[in-house]
Amino acid sequence: MVKKGRSAPQTRRTGGEEQKTSPPSDGTGSNGARDGGKLYAAARAGQRVAEPVRAVQTNSTQGEAQEDNLGGWPYIVINTPEDFEKLTTWFENITLQDERQAVGLATFGDSVFLATKGSGMIIPGEALNSVMAKDILKRRLLAQGGSSFISRSVATDMDNLDRILKFTEEEKGLVLEKFLHDMPTLSYSTGHPFMGRQEITGIKDALDAATVGPMMAVDAPAYHYKVGMPLLRHQQSLHVFSVAAEEAHRWVITYDYLIFRMAAHYTRDPTMIQWFIDGKDPLHEFGEVTQLGRNEAMAFFLWLVCGEDMVLMEREHPQWTSHMPENPQMVKAQHIDKKIPSFRMGLITLMEQSQVDRRAFTFWGRLSPPRLSPAELLHFILFGSVQDLLDVVVVSIANEGSSNHWLVTREENSLDTWLRAQIVGYNEDINVQEWQQFLEGIAGLRDPLMNIKLDAKVAVE
Repeated sequence: MVKKGRSAPQTRRTGGEEQKTSPPSDGTGSNGARDGGKLYAAARAGQRVAEPVRAVQTNSTQGEAQEDNLGGWPYIVINTPEDFEKLTTWFENITLQDERQAVGLATFGDSVFLATKGSGMIIPGEALNSVMAKDILKRRLLAQGGSSFISRSVATDMDNLDRILKFTEEEKGLVLEKFLHDMPTLSYSTGHPFMGRQEITGIKDALDAATVGPMMAVDAPAYHYKVGMPLLRHQQSLHVFSVAAEEAHRWVITYDYLIFRMAAHYTRDPTMIQWFIDGKDPLHEFGEVTQLGRNEAMAFFLWLVCGEDMVLMEREHPQWTSHMPENPQMVKAQHIDKKIPSFRMGLITLMEQSQVDRRAFTFWGRLSPPRLSPAELLHFILFGSVQDLLDVVVVSIANEGSSNHWLVTREENSLDTWLRAQIVGYNEDINVQEWQQFLEGIAGLRDPLMNIKLDAKVAVE
């Protein structure tokens, strides 16, 4: 069974993105002609793909670790396995200065880059060819009570580190726990734009993580620590479940119409809430209210929760635009405003409040990107809350020891997750009845939407 999983979260940006500029001066001149400039020049490559950094030695420092600086910021290049003593000293000095200081970490090819605000270390691939060198680096990464790390991409860096150092499953889990922040996850949690620069060197990558990461983390909500980073670690720990089908129990948690449930919760429309109390099909009931077929009713509902912004709907839900009724304003006036007015007024209130605050947050506290329109903020609140709910379920199950489960993607499920979402997993050696009860308890999340039940369906085979 091949593992599945949602890719690392990506934040949609609508303005204020970092503009592409030339890389900052490294003090070596444009062609890197000075000896020090050659130490990491080989790490530059377009599209963030780099050749291995070659350890450069001058005649006066043959076989020794070299020191240089990047605009006055000092760093050391390890040339031989014997030079790893400097790496140990470097980590010890960090602990002495501030044991809470996280180290920026980056990998390009077989090379490893480490940085703090005060200094950095470059470990080219050639220096990691020996078993002793790999063992020293692995021990530093696994050191109990040692430094934690910030990465511009935990997924990329863990893949490279695992390939270089050959972690066991236990060691991989321990290293993942040492990553305090992942920059894309920070951006996803805080809404702060963050884009990787083109033609960046590994040492600048690590320095960027060490300096920008803590500033972004100042605004990080509880979601980042309780959901975002645990979800990333879980995704990185997923493995191929290689047992035969008859030896494993497949289980599925299914959620239907989460976007209707979330909209009813936020707008507090009594008619919509009663649909869920009575166990009715919300799409069918909405179609009865609007006198539209199922597809037309769904498209019209999406138009409403997109703030009646057709451009936004075409961008976010293009497959539904062809089902829009001919005169949505008339449908709204004749049916919505008369039969479920609290629903419409609730959406207006959400947009007005978001416009005043200029930011919005999901049900679980994740912050919106800046400079979104009122309609985009409304969409972020409702659809972002649905996605967060599913992430919370995945993390909650992982926190109980399960390591082989994932959220089925739209491509695999053929339906949008806000319409029907499924979390699938495999387990060996379980009591089916006990596991069923366990999953039912977690899947409901203790009714976060109050009297609107999530009504999760659990099946264990």
